Amino acid sequence: MARPSNHTYKSMPEGNPTASVIIVTRNRKADLRRALYSTLMQDIPCEVIVVDDASTDGTVEMVRQEFTSVRLVESEISVNCCVQRNRAASLAHGEYIISIDDDAEFSTASIVRQTLADFSHPRIAAVSIPHKDILVSPEIRTPIPAGPGTWVVGAFVGTAYAVRRDVFLQFGGYREALETGTEERDFCLRLLNFGYVTALGTADPILHYASPVRDGWRRRMLERRNDLCHAFWNVPLPDLICHFPGTIFNGLRYGLTHGCLYPTFVGYIHAIFFICQTLRLRNPVAGQTYRLGRKLSRIGILPLEEVAKILGPLGRGTLHESELQPGGLKVVSARDKPQAKRTTL
Repeated sequence: MARPSNHTYKSMPEGNPTASVIIVTRNRKADLRRALYSTLMQDIPCEVIVVDDASTDGTVEMVRQEFTSVRLVESEISVNCCVQRNRAASLAHGEYIISIDDDAEFSTASIVRQTLADFSHPRIAAVSIPHKDILVSPEIRTPIPAGPGTWVVGAFVGTAYAVRRDVFLQFGGYREALETGTEERDFCLRLLNFGYVTALGTADPILHYASPVRDGWRRRMLERRNDLCHAFWNVPLPDLICHFPGTIFNGLRYGLTHGCLYPTFVGYIHAIFFICQTLRLRNPVAGQTYRLGRKLSRIGILPLEEVAKILGPLGRGTLHESELQPGGLKVVSARDKPQAKRTTL
C-alpha cells in the first residue's frame, strides 16, 4: 500500500475494540514501518499492538516517533515468537486478534473488515487469511474453494490469520516450547478436537515479503524437532505407530532434496531428549479428529457442513493441565522467560 499521510489514520476506538492487530518484531525497522502503514490504513478502527523482541536497530524509537497511536510493548531480552504472540494476545482488548508478520502488509484497506465478516458461524474460532509470498510467487498460497459457502482448512500460517481472543486464551495460546514453526498447526488441531474450525478467509490477500533477516538453519532444525513433538503430543494410538516413522522419513527426504540434512538430524536428536522430558504431557486428540486433520492436510479444504458432521458438538474434548495455563507447555530456560521493559500507549 502507498504510504499514507497522518490524517488518513483511523483513530483508536473507545472502549474495547472489535479487532486488535498484533505484530511481533525484531530488527526489521523498515519492514515494520511498511506493515504499520498498511495496518493504520484499514477502513475500520482497530487496536494496534507492536511487541518488540529486544531490537537493536532503532525499531522502538521509530515506532515511538512515527506511530504514536500504536501500543508498543518492549522486551529487555529476546524470546521466541510464540511467547511474544501469547503475550500480545493477553494484552489485547479486541474480541478478535489479527496477526501479521513484521515483513508483511495488508494489500488493501478492507482486509480487517472482510476478515471479521468471515467469523460467520459459532464453530469458526480462527480464519486463515489469504496471503501471497511475494518473493516466491505472485499466486495466493491459500486453497481455492470449489464453490460458494464456508470452507474449512487444517491450519493457518503465522503471517496471516485471525482468531477469537476468548478461545485463544481458553486454550492457553501457542505452546511456547515450540518457539517457531508448527505452533499454528498444533494450535489448530487442538481447536479441531473441541469442535472448532479454522475457516478459509475470503478477504483480499496479505502480502508477505520473507525477510532475509532470518536464521534459516535454526528454523529448519526447530521445524524437524517440532514435527516429532507435535506428533507425540497429539497423535492417538494406534495411528502414532505409523505416523511417527512417516514423519521422520518425510523430514529426511525434505532435508536431502533441499540441502538441509544436518539441521534435520540435529532437530530429531533434540526431539528425542525433549519428548523424554515431556512424557506426562501427551494428550492425544480423538481418532476422528486426527483422521479429519490428515484429510484436511491432504485435500486442502472441506465444506463446513461436512466437517461439522464429523466433529459432533462443540466442546467435547478435554484440555490437558498444561493447556489451562497461558503458553501451555513452556521451555524452562532463561532465554525463554520474557521480561517486560515497558508498555507505551
